[in-house]
Amino acid sequence: MGPDVACHAGEEDDDVSAEKDLSEALAAVGLSVPEALHRVHALGLTRLEPWSFLEAEELSSRLAGLTERYVTRRVVPFAGRQDDDDVACFLVAGEEGPPGTVLVIHDFASPGWEVRQVFDSFWGWFRLAIEDLIEGSELDRGNDGPSD
Repeated sequence: MGPDVACHAGEEDDDVSAEKDLSEALAAVGLSVPEALHRVHALGLTRLEPWSFLEAEELSSRLAGLTERYVTRRVVPFAGRQDDDDVACFLVAGEEGPPGTVLVIHDFASPGWEVRQVFDSFWGWFRLAIEDLIEGSELDRGNDGPSD
């Protein structure tokens, strides 16, 4: 496993704690953590640059901020980009889809302009996170393939 997805000492405990906090936040609004997310956490795939899953304090802060800024949309955030204000969230209530739909919200955008992407499932969003990881790695290397 490369450095972009490696778990460091102590991070496994943080991942378990973060998943527990997310589970509690989702349960409070009548949703449960998708099995796909459990699997990703179990495999330790929680830091996929530029995305990372939110830790307890950040989850709480993001949830409060999103609720305040976007009063017509109920979401529970679970991951954020490290290089901008995009936040991946589970939809609780909104016009973009049924509960559990994943939205990428550009936090701090004007209300009505914040939704960047909509995914039918967690796996749809996870594919985006993997593509972003690959794209960032290729940019870091300065090419799009292995060096000879």
